[in-house]
Amino acid sequence: MSIKKNVIFKVVIIALLVLRILKRILSSKVVSNKQLVLSFLLVSLTSICLYKFDSITQLIMDPLFNRGGASRFRRRIGRGSGVSDDTVDTVMKRGGLIGGLVNDGNTCFMNSVLQSLASSETFVSLLQDSSLNEREFSCAFRNLMKKLNTKHYKHGHDYKTNALLKTMTKTPDKNFLLGYNQEDAQEFFQTLLSELESDLKKNKKPDEVSPPSTPATSSSSSSSDDEKAVYSSALPQDAVLGNANIGHLGKVYVPASQIDPNLKDANDRYVPYTLLTPVDGLSAERIGCLNCGEMGGIRYSVISGLSLNLPSDNYGALKLTDLLKEWIKPEIIEGVNCNRCALKHVLDYQREQLNKLTSSGSSSTLLIDKLEERISQIEGELKKPIIDDDAIKNLFTDNMMQKSSKSKQILMSRPPPLLAIHINRSVFDPMTYRVRKNNSRVVFPLKLDLDQFVAEPDEINTDARLPMSKKAVAEPVNTEPAEEEEQEQEREDEESDSDDESDDTEKSICSKQEYTEYQNPMSNDSLEGPLVYQLRSVIVHYGTHNYGHYIAYRRYRGVWWRTSDESIDVVSESEVLDAPGVFMLFYELNSLSEEVEDVDLTVDIPELEGSNDEDEDQDEDHDEDHDEDHDEDHDEDHDEDGTAASQAGQRDSDDDDHYNQEQQTSQAFAMANL
Repeated sequence: MSIKKNVIFKVVIIALLVLRILKRILSSKVVSNKQLVLSFLLVSLTSICLYKFDSITQLIMDPLFNRGGASRFRRRIGRGSGVSDDTVDTVMKRGGLIGGLVNDGNTCFMNSVLQSLASSETFVSLLQDSSLNEREFSCAFRNLMKKLNTKHYKHGHDYKTNALLKTMTKTPDKNFLLGYNQEDAQEFFQTLLSELESDLKKNKKPDEVSPPSTPATSSSSSSSDDEKAVYSSALPQDAVLGNANIGHLGKVYVPASQIDPNLKDANDRYVPYTLLTPVDGLSAERIGCLNCGEMGGIRYSVISGLSLNLPSDNYGALKLTDLLKEWIKPEIIEGVNCNRCALKHVLDYQREQLNKLTSSGSSSTLLIDKLEERISQIEGELKKPIIDDDAIKNLFTDNMMQKSSKSKQILMSRPPPLLAIHINRSVFDPMTYRVRKNNSRVVFPLKLDLDQFVAEPDEINTDARLPMSKKAVAEPVNTEPAEEEEQEQEREDEESDSDDESDDTEKSICSKQEYTEYQNPMSNDSLEGPLVYQLRSVIVHYGTHNYGHYIAYRRYRGVWWRTSDESIDVVSESEVLDAPGVFMLFYELNSLSEEVEDVDLTVDIPELEGSNDEDEDQDEDHDEDHDEDHDEDHDEDHDEDGTAASQAGQRDSDDDDHYNQEQQTSQAFAMANL
């Protein structure tokens, strides 16, 4: 049942009750305090019942709106997008319908994330770990994943998220009448990960969980790295280095020589990092001087997905790979201090002063000795791979400061088994001083090769004047545009102002033909490699920045499903690739992303005793209502079923209206004909 209908129904019931009571009170000559108290209690009790027991509301409202049960198999096969009958038959043999999720008042942002994660074999497998049996949140989480992936065949089923939310320490805010306040799907995704990581950390020893690293620019960070670093002789026999065994969760080791080259025996030591979940990977960040090439050590950090920003202006179409290239693009930082450049400047000055004294025949031997001692100290520091801040404080003079330019660049050092990509569509509008949504289309492929965005430790250049990845082609970094380039830019600006007709074509970064070829599944079939990822799910947002609706496309049982809360549809691959408003993408490593017809993700797993009793009772009641409605709907013809589906689809009218404009032909068929 839609959020609006749910709320309207509750308001109408309460309003009718209040009017009825007022009528009785006004018609009565004498109104006692007892009557007023009883009336107030009656209205309050009715309000609480309608708020707390949504199943009652749904039981009344479903027949009124001809829903026939929210979980009924309203099959609009592909909505006219070409899903064959053979595909439907195959899906039925593999288990039929997947589970839906009840919208408990603005919970579409939760439902889309949960449906997406249920399509990942690596994520579901982690939840089945027996070490999580005693953790309430993890048990509720995997039980919900199990229900979504259960073989429902013809009889679809919807589940509530109440049992999961009750186990979370941090949940979205809930409004008394309107339900949950609509939030960001990516924020809820991070909240789920935080809860899961908390459970996983409780099962590990304190020394098995390492914090993110910090660059070795101070003595405190150096001592911290020294404590964590492990000698190669002490490494476990199954120690994971570099990108070996990407599906591995646990400790991975990075050469200490890259984090802090000044560390004792750095070339023979490694720093461990702990990856807890399948979405965890390692990023490598390098900040270095473009003049001398020195960088303060590679900063390795554990990341749980990527967030890619869209341009401030709306564009016709943007390739996902272009956004990733923008993410790894070096950022130039002007007017900053460089320890090595500063000491070199001081050294040149001190040598110049020493030459003046010796050439003039000065008798001040004490001053000459001091200068020679200082020069010797500076030369000793310059021999070190990295000059730390303490040396600068002792040997540097503030009035001799010399600014330089630095480059900042980030790459993935070890990509996660399940890559979560967030498309940040929030853009600040300087005209209105408000944040708005960028509606540019993001074109994404079925298979994604991350090779150009990944650099293992031994593939990273420690000289900041060179490309960070040794695989990249060296390009000169121009920090000060030439005068000719500035004049050329001015001419381009004048032409763009005078030629309004070129706006539409220039704002389309890739043409329609280009992104069709980019998405073409046939061109991706032959794409192989150790870092090739397969698309598993897509979260789409319809609406404005502050309000809208989330849906999810997920691949399961060999087909693509469109999940919009309780509404479940089989769709074609082309519909998924043409989805507008892409908000999140989930890619799974190709070697780990097996088709689910070969993998059973619905195995029996132990539940935390008593954790889901209430949810199970609600599901049983829901199932009884669904079965009765489903039997009635079996006798309906195609036209009646299509009408019911149309009425049921009013809840997500924002996305359906947009969808119907693109897909004019729509076929509905009853499950009885399968």
